[in-house]
Amino acid sequence: MAIGNGILSEYLQQNSEIPLQYGRGINGVDDWNEVSRVCSNNTVNPVYYDYSSAPMGSVCYAAQARFDTFGVFDDDAYNMYQDCYQTPRNKRTRKSTKIAGRRRQVALRKKAALNDDDVKPTTPLFTDNNAKSWYGSTDAFHGFPCFNDDSMHTYLNRDDVKAAIHAQLVHKHDWSDCSNLNYHQQKKYYDMSEVIGGI
Repeated sequence: MAIGNGILSEYLQQNSEIPLQYGRGINGVDDWNEVSRVCSNNTVNPVYYDYSSAPMGSVCYAAQARFDTFGVFDDDAYNMYQDCYQTPRNKRTRKSTKIAGRRRQVALRKKAALNDDDVKPTTPLFTDNNAKSWYGSTDAFHGFPCFNDDSMHTYLNRDDVKAAIHAQLVHKHDWSDCSNLNYHQQKKYYDMSEVIGGI
């Protein structure tokens, strides 16, 4: 049995995620001040406040919604500071392939110019950076994949690897990095602390 990055306590996850996102700059001071004011009433340290106890529909519950946007915008949950893109590398479009080819040509021209002392500097070509921008990521030029998920997907779907780890994909043809259990399964346990303590 393998558990990959399982959330062992929904309550601890919720209570720690709000201060963590503020501390790392994902949410601003206005969001932090608002959630501190309406939830803890500025009476307790908002870092240690029990946000999971807020009733659904309350003002505190609504203020926490501002902190729920992480992950919606395809952030890399394992390294939130890293500039990367979520689209697998094997799904390149014609446009991104052209851009990569142009970037390679420019790099080769620069390298050739550096190696030849007699070459006169050329005038820079116009570059339409707006056309190259990819708004789904902080890395507009598709320079680095977040999870390198296409390589992982290819590797874990090899027959020899599946046999080595005794993987039986029930009702699935391919292994994928996320099974989206939140959308297909009702949660039964919200806190595994007692179970883990019993083990």
